[in-house]
Amino acid sequence: MKKFLTLALLLSAALLLSSCGTQTENASNESSVDTYAPIHIAMMAALDAVPFYIAEAQGFFEAEGLDVTLERFASGADRDAAFTATASMDGILIDALALAMYLEGGIDVVSISSTIGHAYVIGGYGRHSMDDLRGENVLIAFNTAMDYLLHVALEANGMTQSDVITQSVPSLPTRLELLLNDQAAAALIPQPLAQVAIDAGLNTITGTYELGVNPFMLGFRRDSAEEKYEEIAALLRALNAAVDYLNDYSSARDDSGHLEPSELMSLIVDLVGFPESARQMERLPVFPHFAQTYPFYIDDVFEFARYRGLLTLDISAADVIFSQ
Repeated sequence: MKKFLTLALLLSAALLLSSCGTQTENASNESSVDTYAPIHIAMMAALDAVPFYIAEAQGFFEAEGLDVTLERFASGADRDAAFTATASMDGILIDALALAMYLEGGIDVVSISSTIGHAYVIGGYGRHSMDDLRGENVLIAFNTAMDYLLHVALEANGMTQSDVITQSVPSLPTRLELLLNDQAAAALIPQPLAQVAIDAGLNTITGTYELGVNPFMLGFRRDSAEEKYEEIAALLRALNAAVDYLNDYSSARDDSGHLEPSELMSLIVDLVGFPESARQMERLPVFPHFAQTYPFYIDDVFEFARYRGLLTLDISAADVIFSQ
């Protein structure tokens, strides 16, 4: 009888310890979620911002236990000024050229992930090729990804910047309006406004996909990236859940085989702050998962930045790609 009593006590103790261990583990997991540090990200009303706002609206951030503040700016200049002046702002949606200029200015930013960044050389009426732009006025924004994209497009066609007349128009809506009103031969325009131009009858001459480049990325201050390693992993999980949501939604088709008119597009216009004209877009592109950018994309932009005198530091993609 004594043996059975002793065995029963041992089993009870083991079960109690096991239960305590499970409770401790659960408490630890809940604690790790509850103690995630907040994340503050600067961005503009661009295509790469869409998964962030969908993750927020659909509760993907909340499901990961994240506290994410998305701060939208009207222009790249406003965004950069705020990021430079606000040390508590962790992340920023930028391109590799902006990254080069941050580094040159002494602000240590690393690349966390590539982002979707479709942008195009949009030809005006009757302009269908890069050759059609020789001696013509092309609208860009100097020292931005659009400037870099034009450089790559010209080089791919055996041309240089001297073969066209470049005019800097920082405001994207103004750039589009001038092109639509036949005030330029071409303009460098990212999505979603590129689709608005195409729907209006203008021509896609070339773009990031055809040229094999993607300079767009999610950057973080290096110290924030190192301190918020777990938060960043959770952030990327939430963003990829948003990407899956977007792609599943966009894959729905009507009986004719065309994409259904996107109710989601109107939601995105409201959430992200796209111009009203973007509501006319009938479909969204397929969004890639958030993953670290290819070193080539960064190194090629850094080379362009040196060519333009924007970067003097001896750095490469290996120095700025953050290892998860």
